[in-house]
Amino acid sequence: MKRALQGWQELSKVKYVVAKASREVAPHEIRIGRRLCRITGLREGDIVEATTPRAMLFWVREDGESSSAKVSEHVFRLLGVSREYLLGLEKVTASEADFVVLEASEYVSIDRRGLRFLKTQLHLVPFRIGSYVIGMIPNKGVVAFKVKRAHPRRAFITLNTSLHLSLG
Repeated sequence: MKRALQGWQELSKVKYVVAKASREVAPHEIRIGRRLCRITGLREGDIVEATTPRAMLFWVREDGESSSAKVSEHVFRLLGVSREYLLGLEKVTASEADFVVLEASEYVSIDRRGLRFLKTQLHLVPFRIGSYVIGMIPNKGVVAFKVKRAHPRRAFITLNTSLHLSLG
């Protein structure tokens, strides 16, 4: 019986919220109203992993007293959905990344200047190996990158992180 309860507790770590698309939210953030934060047990500054077909990690930001959740419309495009989406959120921990290798589509080409710009765009973006991060590239627009390799496996990008690109 005790094991069954422990299994249930593990499953209960995932909190489900209906998120709406927003132009005002950065691609690496989820804005959650204070009421919803209290219900889910999440706080400003937590990192959550979303259980979606394309894994992504987000920083939690409080957004007023409401009981709603907002995610960037760019995330919705990556997921192939519009307006609303049921997200399973699990609180995780992450530390500063030593290095990260991102895979871009074969149609994306980035020069050194673009890579430096991308690194500043991805500053403090959380990830895990296999997840996606979204960056803005001059003259190319919004691009999704898959995290191929990194140390540690779950981390966030800083200006000290060694950033490498691999074309798919």
